[in-house]
Amino acid sequence: RAGRFDAWVRLITSRNFSIPVTVEDTRDLGVLGGNGEGEIFLQYIPEERSLPLRSPVVTALLDEGFPPGIPVGVLGEPRNLLGGFRSYLVHSGVPLSRFYRVSVMIGGNIP
Repeated sequence: RAGRFDAWVRLITSRNFSIPVTVEDTRDLGVLGGNGEGEIFLQYIPEERSLPLRSPVVTALLDEGFPPGIPVGVLGEPRNLLGGFRSYLVHSGVPLSRFYRVSVMIGGNIP
């Protein structure tokens, strides 16, 4: 949410934030979420699927809030197995937990 003099952002590493994503190399869909400690995970991948490490992870077309194809990171090692689904660590390429300032740029005029 952006205003004339301020903006409110939610970090992708937040526990209460999730977005639909796609693993580009396999076209598998999942949900990306954070653990509140600076890490992000690809979740809800069926346990029988084996995804190649270092595959690009991008936003999916399933959410109107984010355009598809925005790079999020690369697939890391598999983690938890819960209820028939596996999660994978996603490496963002930047140390997200070390940000203390972000810039929000929008197009058009702000009323």
